[in-house]
Amino acid sequence: MSLSAEMFIMVSLLLAVFAAISAVGTSIVLGVGYERLRAGFDTVKKQTAFFADAIHKLDNRSTELGREQDEMKKTIVTMDGRIEAT
Repeated sequence: MSLSAEMFIMVSLLLAVFAAISAVGTSIVLGVGYERLRAGFDTVKKQTAFFADAIHKLDNRSTELGREQDEMKKTIVTMDGRIEAT
């Protein structure tokens, strides 16, 4: 079984949403006050930034790998043409 980049993105987003809901929901349900609620929102903000950065890096890496794959295909086609010409 292989995992794709999309699966990693989905799991990352799922964990980020779960953590955000847990942090804010716990603060509200326990009634710990405004300062704790604000701290929960700060945690959500940090986690969101972390996952957004990770997704951006993954997207850039996927684009880079796509370009490398295209270059490899062109090289193979060129070499194949040279072999057939001889």
